[in-house]
Amino acid sequence: MTKIGTSVALALSLTCITALQADEKCEVKYKDHVLHYADEDNEQTPKNHLITIDYKNMKLLAKKELDGTLNHHADPMGFVSTANYMLLIPKGSNFVSVYEIKSGKFIKKIRLPFRPRSADAYNPKKNLVLLNSRDRPAAVLLDPVKLKIVGIAGFNIKCDQNKPNPYSIKELAGDENIFDLNYRCHAPDFGGDQISGHPIWISSDAFAILDRANRKIEVYKISKDDDVWNTKLIQVIDTDTSMHQLIPKNKKKNVKNRVYYGSTEGNIAEGKKAGVYKFVRHGDYLKKVAFTPLEYDDINGYQGHNLYITPDLKDIYAPSGTFINSEGDSLNSGGVFILDADSMEVEKAIKTGKGAGHVAFSKEYKTAIVTNHKDEYISAIDYEEQEFIKNIPLDFPHVNIASLYQSHMQHVSEDGRYYYNFWTDGGVFFRVDLDSLEVDKSIEVDGQPIQGNFYDHIAINCDLPKPSKSDGYDRFFSNDSPYSEWKGYQYFFSKKFIKKYLSNKPKKPNFRDYDNILLYYCDYFAYYRDLMLYYANRTHSKWLKKYYTQISKRYDELSKYYLNLYNNENKDD
Repeated sequence: MTKIGTSVALALSLTCITALQADEKCEVKYKDHVLHYADEDNEQTPKNHLITIDYKNMKLLAKKELDGTLNHHADPMGFVSTANYMLLIPKGSNFVSVYEIKSGKFIKKIRLPFRPRSADAYNPKKNLVLLNSRDRPAAVLLDPVKLKIVGIAGFNIKCDQNKPNPYSIKELAGDENIFDLNYRCHAPDFGGDQISGHPIWISSDAFAILDRANRKIEVYKISKDDDVWNTKLIQVIDTDTSMHQLIPKNKKKNVKNRVYYGSTEGNIAEGKKAGVYKFVRHGDYLKKVAFTPLEYDDINGYQGHNLYITPDLKDIYAPSGTFINSEGDSLNSGGVFILDADSMEVEKAIKTGKGAGHVAFSKEYKTAIVTNHKDEYISAIDYEEQEFIKNIPLDFPHVNIASLYQSHMQHVSEDGRYYYNFWTDGGVFFRVDLDSLEVDKSIEVDGQPIQGNFYDHIAINCDLPKPSKSDGYDRFFSNDSPYSEWKGYQYFFSKKFIKKYLSNKPKKPNFRDYDNILLYYCDYFAYYRDLMLYYANRTHSKWLKKYYTQISKRYDELSKYYLNLYNNENKDD
């Protein structure tokens, strides 16, 4: 089992796993070698499902119906080996569902101001989960114990679709956050409509949003005030084309990484090849030190996807969904480019299959297995000799409901003997024996499983703290409608707020002095606007000054709103 981090919550998880055998109150039927996969819905499979399989024994354990549409990810809220909850992420809906692993029940929904993309980024030192947006280069920070939003980032980032890559750091970020549910950016390069690439923490105090609309990486630094995490944009890095993924050189826990690699997707229409960036981290900042386009002999790579580092940390495997020669002709295949992790030189390009996108390594067999999303086989490569071994056929039926044949999440068993994945177009979970390099077992589950996680050991904490009743949404987000402002800021109109914080100036209007209620409300909101400005000018805290100033702008809008109502009502007088 993977080593547990230093946090108390994770230590409790280990304690409860040890005590599980003697404690039957948990009522858990399984805890080891379990995968959870999200099954997307469509016209032929109208119900989303969470699919649970004991992959060691190749048994289907459960299928649970999910809310929302396009449930794509099933992400642990923490380390895979120690998370107590999972997030089910419907990419077509404005929420995520929280699944409690201990009870096997969905216990909460967290509302979102965007359609979600993924949450596979965890900060163990701060105990924060980074969940980013499908629609825009933005994200929220989630508390994996209280199960609520505790911070936001990127809602002021512009995306001018007519000018990709135009902005400096000052021009990129606007003064106001935009909480419009219809605000959706466009990615100019390969990768669909997922505007944010994979989320990632680059240190315990900083994370990166891969802005695919503007072809940039935006780095944010975090700081805490009470139970709220503030985020500050500290760096913007241009990329050649949209960046899909940024990874550390060493993914093991408790390793302080200074070297990171990023994969770009390329743009066939513009003739820009996919490529790999190398960065060196200095504190909370990233410095570009190299960029290598995917080209080798007469093979040029486009449609870059994820990156993978060999177990010996010597080479980078960069899958490319499409190979094109120097004449611009398709080679009717994709494959992998192999780069030296230090020099960043391309050592070899190996054709595998169309839509090559993922790689899994077996250290024991020195074998790399490549997922070919658009083909009917996976491919085996000897990663020590960098030689193609064979294509392994997947003889499963087509139901033509999925946009790809093979899923995005693969796994190799702890002993290196077996490779697991889903045949997405038909819902078949299969296992490959890496000794014989043949499919030896499979399970039909139907649907179109796309993305999930494999748990060698599931953390089952029998003493989970109760999550917050609030999802944190109302604290950070509000509607643009003036009527909804009252709900968002009702605390500032309460006697408790006035008694605790406010005294003296300015003077609150007296309702009895007004003949017209609309005029009273105009002055009432103007009073709070002046009050916010009054306190903004008298605080030494930068975040409070900014907060009061932003609040005062909202009250200014409300006072104008009621003044306009008053003027319109009295036009005929």
